[in-house]
Amino acid sequence: MVRDEQNARESDTEPDEELIASVKEIGVEETISVRPRPDGTYGTFKGWRRAQAQQVANATAEQDGRPVRRIKAHVREDLVGRDGWTRFLSLVENKHREGMSERDILKSQELPLIDMSDVERRQASRTLGVGRNAVRQAKAAQQLDDATLRRATAGGMDLEQTAQLAEVEHVPGAERRLLRALQRDHAESAHNRCEDAGVYDVPSRQPMAAPCQQRP
Repeated sequence: MVRDEQNARESDTEPDEELIASVKEIGVEETISVRPRPDGTYGTFKGWRRAQAQQVANATAEQDGRPVRRIKAHVREDLVGRDGWTRFLSLVENKHREGMSERDILKSQELPLIDMSDVERRQASRTLGVGRNAVRQAKAAQQLDDATLRRATAGGMDLEQTAQLAEVEHVPGAERRLLRALQRDHAESAHNRCEDAGVYDVPSRQPMAAPCQQRP
C-alpha cells in the first residue's frame, strides 16, 4: 500500500505518537479504502495515517517476535481513472478528522470538481455545501497565507466569503471589517429567529440570543 496521489490530506500526513500507541494496542479498527494502481500497488485515499501506524506497529512486533496484524481494506476498483471523485471521497473522510489544514481543504474543493462529470459535480457540490463557482472561489482563497486562512475559518467564513477576502486582502483593515460584518450578520440572524419564534428574555422582552430556548 502507498499513499494515493488523490489523498486530500497533503500536510500532517504522518501518524502521531498517540495514534501509533493506540494501533500497537488494538490494531486498526476502521476499514481503510484503497484503489488499484497501474504498478500493482494499492493507493490509500482513506485511512493512510492509520495504515502507516499499523506498519510501524508491525515493525515493532516483528522485532519482538510477536505476530503482526493485518488491516481491513475496502478495494475500490470502480475508482480507477476517477481521480476527481477519489479526491472528493478522501476530502469527505478527512475534513472531519483533526489536523487537516484549511489549505488542504480548499485544494480538495477545487481539484475534484474540475475532474468530474456534471452529475458527480452537482452531487459533490451539494455534499460540500458549495455553489457553482466553487472551483474559482477555492482557487482564489488559496492565495491567502495559512494564518489568514485559519482566522477566516475560525471567524466562520464560508468558501465564497474567503474568496472575497482574498480579493480585498491588500486593502488595510479589510479582513477585520469583513469578519465584523459576518459577526453582525450572525447576530442579526439569531435575533430574527428568536423574534419569529416569539422567544423573549424576561423581563426585558428582548429576543434572546441564539440558541433560542423557550423559557417556562
